[in-house]
Amino acid sequence: MIFLIVLLLFFSLTDYLWFTIPNIVIIPALVIAGIITGNWLWMAVAGLVGALLYNRKVWCGGDVKLLALVGAFMAWQAIVVVVCTIALIKAYRRGYSRQGKKLPCAPFIAISCGVVMLMGRLINVYIQ
Repeated sequence: MIFLIVLLLFFSLTDYLWFTIPNIVIIPALVIAGIITGNWLWMAVAGLVGALLYNRKVWCGGDVKLLALVGAFMAWQAIVVVVCTIALIKAYRRGYSRQGKKLPCAPFIAISCGVVMLMGRLINVYIQ
């Protein structure tokens, strides 16, 4: 999970500063994540959901690959991350009215991952 957190911080920073998620880092990270976790199916599902949203102009190609990376580590919770990310982006755009302007999505994906991970931990503590 530390690997995911470090990558999310890196990609959030690069997306915020330069509006890009570098392929030279994300593609090897995807391969390493698939090998470490073995969640190739969830990686593909999260990537597919991201690709569907890419076609609807919600976000860019790097964000789709980042969602696939999240899917490798978080399995079915990656779908919750997608829903939370879309809600955060819509709330941000409503509050700051940046409809026509370019918006870095990786920080919103990272925040959503953090929220979903924290909620998962809290639910596990509550159940036990």
